Amino acid sequence: MNLKSNAAVVAADGREVGRVDRVVIDPYSKDVTYLVVRKVALFTQDKILPIGYVTVRDDAVVIQSDAGNLEDLPDFEETHYVPTGNSTPGSGGAGLGAASLYYYPPFGTQLFYGGSGAAASLHFDRTLETSQNIPQNNVALKPGVRVYSRDGKQVGDVAEIIADAHDKRMSHLVISAGLLFKTRKIVPAAWVTDVSEDAVHLAVGDEALDRLRDYAQS
Repeated sequence: MNLKSNAAVVAADGREVGRVDRVVIDPYSKDVTYLVVRKVALFTQDKILPIGYVTVRDDAVVIQSDAGNLEDLPDFEETHYVPTGNSTPGSGGAGLGAASLYYYPPFGTQLFYGGSGAAASLHFDRTLETSQNIPQNNVALKPGVRVYSRDGKQVGDVAEIIADAHDKRMSHLVISAGLLFKTRKIVPAAWVTDVSEDAVHLAVGDEALDRLRDYAQS
């Protein structure tokens, strides 16, 4: 099955609910675990869709009827506040002075201290952190990521991911035409040694890649 970027994702009733944005894989086993579905009218956020719930056709990715309520699919990214560990006492209250505070209760907690019964708010420094809601050590691979040969040369970009329809494991990687090739090339997944969001590294050099057959499918 060919997992193409921007392929339509349709529900079992034929409604288009999104577009394929990324393919989530385990870099070690080469298993395809999820598809990241880019939001359209139905979704308010990009969603992750378990690969076991889809059928891949030439023209679309079809979500099977047993996938449940599509709006309940997990968001691809979650944003939340993370305390930095710093706090600043408020200015109100008699006798508070400028003493440093080293106790960090939950955000928004008010502390009461001092003989006068005065209250002061602790203001905690927080930072926004975005995390991907995918299995640990999996990679959300997006077409356009650079592909490097064994000797560190960029040989092209990821164009498509081909997976076995039965075991849902990546079998080949299609490299776009460009820096080294005039046509697309299809690379065996066994030649892939490392996968990250920024780069794919291969175990072979330019000579082996030159001998690969062209990939004509659009």
